[in-house]
Amino acid sequence: MEYLSILKMIFKMPQYNIRAWLMETLDIESSVSRNSFTDAGVIRFHDILPIELWKVRCAIGETISREVPPYKNSLVDHRLPEFDIKQVPNLGYAFPRPNVQSHVPDCTIFQESFCE
Repeated sequence: MEYLSILKMIFKMPQYNIRAWLMETLDIESSVSRNSFTDAGVIRFHDILPIELWKVRCAIGETISREVPPYKNSLVDHRLPEFDIKQVPNLGYAFPRPNVQSHVPDCTIFQESFCE
């Protein structure tokens, strides 16, 4: 996955183009099985050999080596954007809880007679 991410970064290609190239190069057929509508499912690739994947990995690695991309500590920028609290609209004050009396138990003193 990292090789494909670096390839995408070098050639500034959309992810679906790289996926299409990979599917065509490996002649991949796949199927997805799901247990329910909300299940992400499991994808199965049919008739593909590990040696084919290794050859494509090596070819992508050679391409990346030829392009010599600059070093990056991370392929994804995880920093949060700058946030100015003054830009948030004033929605008024929202009470964090309803205003009710606290419950006080009938007995507030420990008595040894309860332990017997």
